[in-house]
Amino acid sequence: IRRQRKREIVMGIKIDRIPVINVRHLDFDTSYELDTGGPDWCPYLKGERGFLLDLGKLCSPSTPQCLKNIREWLLANNFADLWIRLDPDAQEAIKLPVYQW
Repeated sequence: IRRQRKREIVMGIKIDRIPVINVRHLDFDTSYELDTGGPDWCPYLKGERGFLLDLGKLCSPSTPQCLKNIREWLLANNFADLWIRLDPDAQEAIKLPVYQW
């Protein structure tokens, strides 16, 4: 996992890279809520195999601790933005809880 987001220019388009970590850094209830489209904790997109989250805009006092932990991890590791992708095939991040579900 890279420490900072890298930017590239490809065919005149700015490309940003963001960290990708395992979806099991989310607890089951949080993953289920994101999967069913119910929460308003942060802006996010649901994909076929995971989520893309903008943890820079946590907007609910009821935000789950697992999302707060991921946000703190992003800040502690100096990522340029607080966007993150969670994928079931990605590596687990060191120093983040992993939930067994």
